[in-house]
Amino acid sequence: MVLHRPVECTGLTGKVEASTQVTGLPGVDTIGQGPTSYCAPADNPLTHPLLPYYRGSPSHRSAPLVFSHKEEVLMHRSLLLLSFVCLAASAALAQDPVKVDPQHYKVIFENDQVRVLQIHYGPHEKSVMHSHPDGVVVYESDVHMKMTTPDGKSVESSGKAHDSQWTPAGAHLPENLTDKPVDAVLVELKTKPTH
Repeated sequence: MVLHRPVECTGLTGKVEASTQVTGLPGVDTIGQGPTSYCAPADNPLTHPLLPYYRGSPSHRSAPLVFSHKEEVLMHRSLLLLSFVCLAASAALAQDPVKVDPQHYKVIFENDQVRVLQIHYGPHEKSVMHSHPDGVVVYESDVHMKMTTPDGKSVESSGKAHDSQWTPAGAHLPENLTDKPVDAVLVELKTKPTH
């Protein structure tokens, strides 16, 4: 319900004028307060500049589509933070090594169950952050690697030629710590195993 009450407001000329303050619109306690202050002329209280931004009939207006400067800044900051978090998470967790590091990863076989990657790192070469699903790696040479995770923690791992090892899904940045090339085959699982 829209209520009209006589008040004294400073008009465009800076003089105090008799007019009507419009209150009672849903989502607005008093239109005549705050950064969007407006005092409607006494003869026509429904000429408030924000009224076109309300939906519905004049007696059943819904929430405004206009926000205060403070609300806009808060929304923009929140959206920016949310966008950054989503982008960072997807960049760290969803990077396909074949796409982001084709120098070290090549697809040698793929079907609807698995994807098999040939991995080759030269001495002391480093990859970029990427991720893999669950899989099994088979080393074709002796390896000594450092794996850095998105949180900055590092773990060193070693293996002998022809060893195999389960590799759980996750993101990492591999680095060859040896003076020799590292070669391996990684079988990535596309479906979750049944238990």
